[in-house]
Amino acid sequence: MTSNIDKNSINAQVQYKMIEKLSLMNERLKKEVLVRKKAERESNYARIRLEAIIENLNSGILVEDENRRITTANQVFCDLFSMPIK
Repeated sequence: MTSNIDKNSINAQVQYKMIEKLSLMNERLKKEVLVRKKAERESNYARIRLEAIIENLNSGILVEDENRRITTANQVFCDLFSMPIK
């Protein structure tokens, strides 16, 4: 009988420790999600600002990716080279 009580006590202690660890992990994960969401908002804001700057420059701007595909061109660039903007 005593061994069953000891086993139950040990199981309860192990479960409690597991719950504590899971709670800590959950809190860390919540913080990480908040940090990532903040970084996404800041990145999005920076992208919008950069797009506005590029579009409003008096110079023609063409941006290509690493595979030399056009990712951005402003209206001035398109006008200079008689290209339609897509």
